Amino acid sequence: MAKLSAHGAELFRLVRSSPTPQSDFTKEERTTVSIRSDGSVLTKLDVRFKPDSFNPTGFWHSYGWKKKLGTGEARKRGITPERARDAYLKRGYTAVE
Repeated sequence: MAKLSAHGAELFRLVRSSPTPQSDFTKEERTTVSIRSDGSVLTKLDVRFKPDSFNPTGFWHSYGWKKKLGTGEARKRGITPERARDAYLKRGYTAVE
C-alpha cells in the first residue's frame, strides 16, 4: 500500500464511479486517482457490497492506495501532472475539488 504523505502534496483528485450489475456481491465500484506533486499517480478502489443477512444496509470496502506510476517512471516518459490529469479526464473521470 502506498502512503499519501510520502509522495508530496496532492495536486489533482479524480473519481469515476460505476454500477456493477453483473456481480452477485457488489452494487457499485468507485476508483479514485490522486496525482501528486512529485509526479507519482496513486489509485484507490472502493466497492459497495450488496445487503445480506449480516449487513442489512450493505457496506463500502476500500482496497487502499496503490502506486500506479512512480516518480522516476513519470520523469522518464515526460509525463507532467497536468498531462496525467488530462489523460484521466478523457477516460471518464471527474475532478474533485
